[in-house]
Amino acid sequence: MPEQFMPHLKNPQDVGPAHGRSEQGAESGHGSAHACCPGRCQQNLLDPQSSARGKAPVQAPGTRKPRELKTYKNPHTGEVVETKGGNHKTLKEWKTKHGSDMVESWLKK
Repeated sequence: MPEQFMPHLKNPQDVGPAHGRSEQGAESGHGSAHACCPGRCQQNLLDPQSSARGKAPVQAPGTRKPRELKTYKNPHTGEVVETKGGNHKTLKEWKTKHGSDMVESWLKK
């Protein structure tokens, strides 16, 4: 191993798994890159056709999991509010008047 890549190692035999060298990766010399080993994997970094990383699964637009219905019951008035989000006019009024923590305690399970 050229000293320019790992000048902190005095002996080439000191190269181990911590530097991206393993039994199977020793032949190719393309382990994971480290700050102490610049240029070790430049071949993969510079190759736009490299398949070192798989593509992320593409999720079709509009396939988001639907929000669950939440039901709040005001114990002072008996009024019930059903909502799938927190942008409900009456719910906001209750939170302003009674406090968010108090209104969240009115959530029916």
